[in-house]
Amino acid sequence: MLNFPLTPGEVPADNCRMTGKISILIWVLAFAIALLGIFVGTSLFIAPERFLANVDFTARGANFLAQMWGARQLAIALTILFTLWKRNPALLQVSLSVYALMNLLDSGIGIVQHDISLAAGSSVFLLLSSSLIYLLSRQKKADS
Repeated sequence: MLNFPLTPGEVPADNCRMTGKISILIWVLAFAIALLGIFVGTSLFIAPERFLANVDFTARGANFLAQMWGARQLAIALTILFTLWKRNPALLQVSLSVYALMNLLDSGIGIVQHDISLAAGSSVFLLLSSSLIYLLSRQKKADS
């Protein structure tokens, strides 16, 4: 247990290690989400026209927006991988919450743009990430 405030040079009893138990089911599903994010993010940099068939990439700024979308995907995926590597359930909840929020907003965009595949796909990943967040919170309560 940390006692705050720490004086300069004082090291907490646990040496600042924020490790915890993450069940194998949660770990595997979060890892799969992160790998998918890396795939999608990288693909948006390499060949965005494969993901966005309705977009005219000759228009000014279209590539820029696709690259920004790819950067967002990569950033969230790498954050999830980092929290899995550190074995930190609390940070994993936060990173999955950001991922869930992104998918909620993407679902809204799909509805507004009448793109059923975007709305449905984002909704599925919203439910998956929300389920993982719920399981992590239940696991935390069971451990305490």
